[in-house]
Amino acid sequence: DTLVTPQVLDTQDPAVFEVLYFLEQAQADANAAGTNLTSPYTSSIPDDIIYARIQNIGNPLCYDTVSFSISIFDTPIANTPTQDIVICDDGDGSHDFDFQTDVTPQVLATQDPAVFEVLYFLEQADADANATGTNISNPYTSSVPQDIIYARIQNIANPLCYDTVSFSISIFDTPIANTPTQDIAICDDGDGSHDFDFDTLVTPQVLDTQDPAVFEVLYFLEQ
Repeated sequence: DTLVTPQVLDTQDPAVFEVLYFLEQAQADANAAGTNLTSPYTSSIPDDIIYARIQNIGNPLCYDTVSFSISIFDTPIANTPTQDIVICDDGDGSHDFDFQTDVTPQVLATQDPAVFEVLYFLEQADADANATGTNISNPYTSSVPQDIIYARIQNIANPLCYDTVSFSISIFDTPIANTPTQDIAICDDGDGSHDFDFDTLVTPQVLDTQDPAVFEVLYFLEQ
């Protein structure tokens, strides 16, 4: 009554004409008592055809019919990726992210990729609007140290049925372990041992010009 009746009536007076709904064309023509649908009409059928009968309230024999389809589409669930993506930069300051390989299976989980697809966006508003050309291409090349990506999973047959989830991507500089200028040679003072202060003697050489606020140096006995 709310969604379709105003369209069937158009400019016709609802005080003069009424609209009834049926599951079969024959029922819409016959207008037998009790065969019309109640409103609201509850259905679990994915695709169906409904027949509308518009008739003169004063004389129901003056009528016309029209049909339209109703469809029910599954709305997907945007599952949260198990972890954010953290990348160590290989030196060029950017990285190619393959979200379709690394993230899409996690967002889909057990949902059918033949029914649902996942698109990626840089803004939540873009993910909701799904305007053409605003989604990220794959692979996505980024040089932003830290960013948030918005994934939109949608029903392929009806993209209006969708859900979104966000995750972060991070690119960290990979340090260079500079070779110390020379090995450490100590003259034993007689007790057979020595306290080596690697942080003072070696760390500045390993770091060289790299920022100690960004990088740290640890020491081990085995590779």
